Amino acid sequence: MSNLRPTTHNIANGGDSSKLGYCSPYQTFSTVDSDALHKPPLAILSNVGGKHKKNNNNMKIIKFILIGLLPVIFSFTLNSDLTEKTKYAMFVKAIDDDSTAPYYVVIKVKDKKTGLVKEICTEAPFLSGAIYRELNCGVFQSDSIAKTHKDRYFEFSKDSALWNISFDLYSAKDLVDYKCKIDIDSVIKDIRTGKLKDKTFLSKVDRLKNQRMFSHLLINQGIMVRRGCVAENIISFEDIIMTK
Repeated sequence: MSNLRPTTHNIANGGDSSKLGYCSPYQTFSTVDSDALHKPPLAILSNVGGKHKKNNNNMKIIKFILIGLLPVIFSFTLNSDLTEKTKYAMFVKAIDDDSTAPYYVVIKVKDKKTGLVKEICTEAPFLSGAIYRELNCGVFQSDSIAKTHKDRYFEFSKDSALWNISFDLYSAKDLVDYKCKIDIDSVIKDIRTGKLKDKTFLSKVDRLKNQRMFSHLLINQGIMVRRGCVAENIISFEDIIMTK
């Protein structure tokens, strides 16, 4: 594999034609005394029973349940943050790679002309090429600009930039429908156990589209995908989660 990196593509030459929410453990009540406002949330819950002694046991049960759920809630939030960090690390690794067998990246893109926003999968050099086309910046500058988008969100208004990343190749519905046709969990398991190291797309019908959607689904599960250098219909996998 050479270190000459493409940033745009040509259809005639065989190129492309184209949060987790935060769950707060805190509760809000319409009526509390002033002292209660300065106590931890669970203390507020314990005061709800007030003068009704018959509810004390129930409140103790509720308090016990909530205490047990707090680690789960906080773990959920931390895992969400870790996932975003992992996705960004994968993105940067793909952008920095200079191979002619490039990595794919998953990004969210807005077509500024139509207002359409969707998540797509494209080759990392093609994203850099799109930035280059949109901003008329230097080729090497486009890589640096790409990495400033930690949320992997981009806006393009030029047709040439949108075309460079194959913006219209598939829709969100296409991706959902494709996921229903394959056993993606089984694929991921085979990759992580070493049974599946690459995949070849032989069908000429929607070959590129299916290859991109397949890669899209894997990347969102922490698996980096690289396109073949000579055989562009072959992709190989690198499991970021298992190699950390």
